[in-house]
Amino acid sequence: MKNWILLIHNKKFVWHLVISMLSCLLAFQFSNKQSYAMDKLNGPSLSDLILDHLPYYNGSEFFAILGIFTWFILLLYYLTIPQQLPFLLTSFAIFFSVRACFISLTHMGPPAGLALDQAILSFNMYQSDLFFSGHTGAPFFLACLSKNKWIKYFCIGVSLLMGFSVLLFRLHYSIDVFAAFFISHSLAVLIQKYLSKLSGLKIDYLV
Repeated sequence: MKNWILLIHNKKFVWHLVISMLSCLLAFQFSNKQSYAMDKLNGPSLSDLILDHLPYYNGSEFFAILGIFTWFILLLYYLTIPQQLPFLLTSFAIFFSVRACFISLTHMGPPAGLALDQAILSFNMYQSDLFFSGHTGAPFFLACLSKNKWIKYFCIGVSLLMGFSVLLFRLHYSIDVFAAFFISHSLAVLIQKYLSKLSGLKIDYLV
């Protein structure tokens, strides 16, 4: 709370926070639009060397609980360090936008035998937003950006669990999961190097 009181009087922080929130929401909406368009194309299902040798599981409830628990914990943590929110939200706006562009380039349907009841998951209504896996990439992306070692370890663990889960539930192809780690890491490196220089955003407004 003390940090919020200090920062609320910083006009630059308030302005950057509002802009970063709007940017993140617009990028998320853009990603959803691309995902919806891919579902409408109704692309074909493809074979996958790893999926062909994995068992099928319907883990809808587990997947929903894991997602809600993860983002609840992260929300609580980052609300205690608001000085990092503008940079973080803008970073995720870039992440969502890049993923949306990748989605629009890969016109294929979900793996055969999709075992996840997505009606339970209101935040994941699409089946053909495949490359790359957002469930795997987003927590790993946050791990790459985080300076707190426990949050970093937590996000890496969630990312690995998510990656394994989406394969078991046939939500993604294996290439979607493996590529998510490389793309997320590369994005994080570029953002940490250039975002502040190009946008004027500060990584920490209390420093």
